[in-house]
Amino acid sequence: MIQTKFEVNLENPLSIADTLDRLLANIGTLCETAVEKNGIEAGLRYGVYKDGNFIEHTCKVHDRIPLYSELAFFLQSAKNTANTNKILKYVQFIMAKNKVEKVWLDDEMPMGLNASFSLAYTNKEYIPDFINFLRTVDMNHEVYQVYFIKILLNRWGICTPILKLLAARAGSISGQFGLEGCDIPSLSDDQKKAFFEYLLKDSLSARAVFPDLLKDALDQLGIVVNKDKFNRLFNRYNPIFSLTNIPDLNNVK
Repeated sequence: MIQTKFEVNLENPLSIADTLDRLLANIGTLCETAVEKNGIEAGLRYGVYKDGNFIEHTCKVHDRIPLYSELAFFLQSAKNTANTNKILKYVQFIMAKNKVEKVWLDDEMPMGLNASFSLAYTNKEYIPDFINFLRTVDMNHEVYQVYFIKILLNRWGICTPILKLLAARAGSISGQFGLEGCDIPSLSDDQKKAFFEYLLKDSLSARAVFPDLLKDALDQLGIVVNKDKFNRLFNRYNPIFSLTNIPDLNNVK
């Protein structure tokens, strides 16, 4: 039987590295067996044995997110840049699996979400990887994704990676909530122009584009466009532009 409980000392870098190696060595099987099925407890759990009992690590990042020991493990792992490539390989393998069949740890937590979030939480330069991961999961049935996005917004504030995350949240990873509930500070003119650019670039990654929903996001952020001009950037739910000729904000005012 594949191991789904991992004994790991989070204060020991070698123990963490060894656990990452074990995860990668068994990642294919873990994707098949880690999910809880038919009420039988599975999942992936990280902790230590004490008096014969397995005590899971805990980590609280938000009142609405359960104390997943996987999150505690990956947040600690991501602090060490020597682990970054291993975590990325873990996430990328799951992304490839998701394109065939979505991989879950339980009914609410997609496998790989905690890992990809941990990278973005530790270093904002990995926010694009977090976005790419979210594009592979079922965002129409999201549970914790919205809170992870809010955490990153609060942690990093308005910066280029966060503007890209917000643009994707309005488009390709809008899920059930979009930008609803995100406490976004007022943007400068340059930030509005950048958000508009990232929003159009993100639309190139979406399966279908609904211009009115994108326009709602622009309205929410105080970005003024001419609705008719904006709508003409899309035809039959697809952009008419490419990555090499992205219109700028002035084109649709």
